[in-house]
Formats: sequence, C-alpha cells, structure tokens
Amino acid sequence: MADSRHILFVEMGTGLGGSTRCLVALVRSCVAQGWPASVALGYPVAELEQADAPWQVLPLYAHAAHRRGANIRRQPNAAPGRRTRAASIGAFLTSALLADLPLAHHLARYARDNGVDLIHANNELLVNRVAILAARLAGLPVISHQRGWSWPSRLTRLLAAAADRIVAISDFVVHSLTDAGVPPDKIVRVYDGIDAQPFADADRHRASARANLGFDPDDHVIGLPAVLLPWKGHDLFLSAFAELARRRPNARALIVGGSPAAATDLAPALRKRIADLGLTDRVRLTGHVDDVAPMYAAMDVVVHASLQPEPFGLVVVEAMAAGKPVVAAAAGGPAEIVNHAEDGWLYPMGDAPALTGALDYLLDNPHLRAALARRAPLRARRFDLSTHWTTIRSVYDERKRCQDDFTPPGRGTKSVVPVPG
Repeated sequence: MADSRHILFVEMGTGLGGSTRCLVALVRSCVAQGWPASVALGYPVAELEQADAPWQVLPLYAHAAHRRGANIRRQPNAAPGRRTRAASIGAFLTSALLADLPLAHHLARYARDNGVDLIHANNELLVNRVAILAARLAGLPVISHQRGWSWPSRLTRLLAAAADRIVAISDFVVHSLTDAGVPPDKIVRVYDGIDAQPFADADRHRASARANLGFDPDDHVIGLPAVLLPWKGHDLFLSAFAELARRRPNARALIVGGSPAAATDLAPALRKRIADLGLTDRVRLTGHVDDVAPMYAAMDVVVHASLQPEPFGLVVVEAMAAGKPVVAAAAGGPAEIVNHAEDGWLYPMGDAPALTGALDYLLDNPHLRAALARRAPLRARRFDLSTHWTTIRSVYDERKRCQDDFTPPGRGTKSVVPVPG
C-alpha cells in the first residue's frame, strides 16, 4: 500500500489485564490494514507469539527494565496524586534511566535495521520510557499510550515532552496527565476498543459454561473479572458477597484473573480470605483465562470493584457487550462508560455495603436486570474496535504529515495538524 507504515509496538509493563488485550487487538488491526508490524515484548504474550503470526516479535525477557514498573504497581499506597511518593518514584526512575540506555539502543538499532516508521509504546509514560528514548535515538516519531495514572514528577514531564503524542484512554486519564503537568495539546483521548463478536452470543453458551465451572442452572452467579492486584478490590468484593450469600443460599461468586508475572501472587491470600469467610464452597477462582467470553456467559451480574479510579475498564465494556448487567464503581473510566440505571449500575467506589445493596436490588428485580442486559450491548458498540483503529490511525497520519512538513530550524516551521478528540 502506498501509505503503508511499519509500526513497532513496545510493551514493557507487568503483563495480563486489559493493557495486554488491547495491545493484541491493536497489532491485529494494524496488520489487517495491510501495514507491517513488529512487537517488542518485555514478557511473553501467547496471542502475539504464534509461529505463523504475520508480524515480527522482538522478545526482551532477559531485560529487567519492565520489572521496575511492576515494583511500583505492587506498592499498596501507589495512587495518583500522592506527590511525595511520586517524587521518590521520579528520582528512582531517573537513576534507572541510565540502566535503560543499552535496551533503548537495542530497540533503536532494530527500528533502523527493519525500516520502522513509528514507535508505539503501549503502557504509560514511566513504563514507556525505554521506547520513547529509543525513538529519539532512532530519529523516529513516538506515540505513548497512557493506560494508567500519571505520576506528577519531573520525569513524567520530560517523557511527555519527548513523546510526539500521548493517547489517553479516558477523560479521567486526560485529567490525570494535565494534573501531572502535561500540556493538553500533547494529548488525544481515544477510548479503548473491543471486538464485540466473541461476547455477543454469551447467553447461548450459558448452560455449558456453568456446567464446566460447576454451577447449577438456578445459581445466581456474581462475577469479578480482574487481574489479581490489591487495588482491583477483591477483598471488597468478597466482603460484599459474604453479606449477600448469608441471605441467598443460591448465590455463587466467580473470580476470573491471575497475578502478573512480576507481581506478588495474591491467589493464596484470596483463598485464605475465602476460607475465613466460610465461602469455600460458594466462590470459584479460575486463575488467568485466555478466553474470557465463556466466563461472562456463566455470570448473571458482573462486578467492577476497583478501589482506585480505573483508567478505562475494559472488562466493563466486555461484560456489556456480552449482555450482562454491570455493577461498577462510580469513578474513572467506568463512570464514563456506564449510564447509571440505563445500561448499567454505579455505586460509590470502595463502599462494600453499597455494593451489596446494589446486588441485592438487581437480584430482587429481574425485569431491571433484563432491561440493563438489553441496553448494555448497544452502549458497548460505542467502543467498537474499528472506530478505535480509525482514530489511532488518524494519530499516525498526523505524525506522518508533521514529518513530511518538517523543515530544519532556520528554514521554516513545523506544521501540526489537529487530531480529532
């Protein structure tokens, strides 16, 4: 194709979760466009490392750079807006930057040798620092996806200045970036997209999915799909479910997700908590699941229980695409996705009694559950993968035009074409 561009995607995060699934979808969209793609990975991703995959994979598992980002995520007090903590993180990462130079040179050399036209860093500014540095070394434009909170530090601002564009996955993330000192004109908001088709026929597979998981047809199955990290609210969910289960003998809970490879495995602590609550026979933990569509099929209600504002909330959109009533914390991305009492239900973040009350109300009102389930897929269509790719491509197109229109200093000016928000 005449306008074909070779994109090098770089993922140096902690693994699992929505960030990884969105990267897989983005790479596939790029290749479906007819563009060549390469993917540099700091951890294994089975969906991207198939032997016959039509893209190149650059494994970077021997490098420990991405684990520094994981260490930050493991901290129980890691939250946006904590300036003293952010300052210490910034100082730590500034010193770590020198250790990242060899890896950045490696990526830059790969980009030059393989005709890469643009580097797309998948995670968030601090984790994306190697990719941003590699792009500067290679003289290439770089897009930094912001899939998490922004730490207000000097390094955050320096990395933002070095990136050509920052793609924020929600208005909440946009505000997080600007609060951290990133200029608004650097940012474009692009909601994550999903392929709704795998989730569209969830109800057809309900009986088989339940049988495979050991649930009875008349059980009320409350699901929590979330990577096992402390801030995802598993303890809150279990507290709310324990109260619900006390009054509802047929209530069951399904927790879907595993721990990132570079983080502490929370599964043993969760099992102990479940046993302490007397819920061993009522709660099922699946661990990491590659195909989550059957998990949604087994659920009657899907819960989002994060204790900090979710940057986007991919599982919320997936559950809605599956036609499931969603009960989500009213903060961050989910508050932008869900229209309360129209296509989902919102409750105050961190409030276990409110979560129990919302679940009780929905289980007592099957007509309301049915109405939410009917409207949810219509809302999910607004986060269609094709729309997501079209907007991401417009960001790529803008960078190409800027390159084409660039004249060295002293001979002209750089022309910037606005990107649709």
